[in-house]
Amino acid sequence: ARAMARSTPDTRPLRIAITGFSGTPRDTLQELVARTGEGYTKTLSRDNTHLICLSHSGQKYESAAAWGVAVVSHVWLLDSIVLWSWRDPHPYRGPGPVAPSQ
Repeated sequence: ARAMARSTPDTRPLRIAITGFSGTPRDTLQELVARTGEGYTKTLSRDNTHLICLSHSGQKYESAAAWGVAVVSHVWLLDSIVLWSWRDPHPYRGPGPVAPSQ
């Protein structure tokens, strides 16, 4: 499979963590991240590039915000996969399920 295109010149591998989801939704998001070929992490660290979160609350969210990790809704991942191109995270900063206007 070909690698997903990037919307920015940054070529660092993505390290994506997830918070606020449990059970099947969390498992599905983990599987989707794996299918992109990028890295999923169970824990959040300063090395993460993105945090997919259900709401703007909690320890992972606060740490991500303090460290400059891009905080996005799950719609960012879904849109990126549909277009097979990593989307700019800024329009996806709010918690889902609303998609940004194009």
